Amino acid sequence: NGQIEVGNTPVQNIKVKTKVIDDKGQDAGNQNEGTLVEDLGAAIDPAIKNYGDYKQDVSLSVTSSDLDIRQTSTSGQVIDNDNNVTIEGNMSGNGSSYMDSKNLDTGYGDDTININNANLKNVFIEGNKGDDIVNINHSTVDNSWIHPSSLGIYKDGKDQINIKDSTIKNSYMETGYYGDDSLSIKSSTIKNTQINISDQGMITATVDKDSTLEDVSIRTGGGGEVDLSGNLKNVDVHVTNNDLYNNNGNHEYKSVINIHNNVDGGYFMTGHGTDHIKIDKGVTITDAPIQMNAGDDTLEFKDGVTYRNGKIYLGSTDPKDDFMFMGGHTPSYPAFTDNDTLNVYKNATMENVKVTSEDGIDTINIYKGSHTKDNTFETGSGDDFINLYESTSGNIMRMGIGEDHVNIANSITVKGTEIY
Repeated sequence: NGQIEVGNTPVQNIKVKTKVIDDKGQDAGNQNEGTLVEDLGAAIDPAIKNYGDYKQDVSLSVTSSDLDIRQTSTSGQVIDNDNNVTIEGNMSGNGSSYMDSKNLDTGYGDDTININNANLKNVFIEGNKGDDIVNINHSTVDNSWIHPSSLGIYKDGKDQINIKDSTIKNSYMETGYYGDDSLSIKSSTIKNTQINISDQGMITATVDKDSTLEDVSIRTGGGGEVDLSGNLKNVDVHVTNNDLYNNNGNHEYKSVINIHNNVDGGYFMTGHGTDHIKIDKGVTITDAPIQMNAGDDTLEFKDGVTYRNGKIYLGSTDPKDDFMFMGGHTPSYPAFTDNDTLNVYKNATMENVKVTSEDGIDTINIYKGSHTKDNTFETGSGDDFINLYESTSGNIMRMGIGEDHVNIANSITVKGTEIY
């Protein structure tokens, strides 16, 4: 109750230090507590509002039941480290380098940075440590860096990037190394931009049907779910489960990628473990490889799905490709079973595709009513199966080490196909 009782203990001096309010800043009322005593934003750019030192007065009173001891008091101030900042209007640096850009670093604390009706170019924004949120609304961001996190590899909190009715281009965004972070894109256009979401944590990323992604990379080294809608062109999505190797192996993060609209170019990769790439009925994917890495994975092309001019890696990383894991570390893979399945269902189309599987018992099912031609199937070691329930043509089937089977159903025609 704001009181310290010392009983009969002799007291000669009392010193109290006050510095920072370190509470849960994202809770209502816990940001910008007190009075603005120093406007730090004005020194950076006039577009920055409400950023500075907010302080509250505190007082200390000493009383005693001994009338010979006089009552005394003193006062001081405590600083709130949880900022709620707004950027409005035009804000531009002199160049694209960090030294030449306009830089806002809100420091430690649970901060919210609202970019509203703004035009940002050559701007560097860092939320630093804490649970930080960047909201971008009705704005344009060009050649800028958005980090609701610390730049170093620290326990930097649960961070969010929320983009609505905005255009982002030629930029880089990152939510930090740790934490269950999130990305939300609504009614926005993102071009030539890389977005990294938590290298160790369970993430969520959502792109709605009214958005456009072009030449965009969304990557996380943790697990979680990426949900893609809208106009998608040259979109790379990597959900690669680095935490499976780097968190003492005490749990497995799942990777899920949901594709709801057509894709023209890109790359989709999940991590090691039992992962899921879910493609809606009627979606067409062209020139976009799919890599699911080690684990018991299933890839399904359902009714109306078309997949053309791509590569499918079912199993470990293809040795011809070199992937850089975020954070600069190379994981030490734990042991996995690697029994994979590819299903091409009725009314689905797969053309000019190379399918590669690695070790394990792998199964490829070409179901009746599907349309397949000019594909290459290469299985690794293990007892593998290719089951043909529909006519096909122009294929190459290379089976690896093991007791392998190519099963051709009755009344099926297989033309121009090599089987090894």
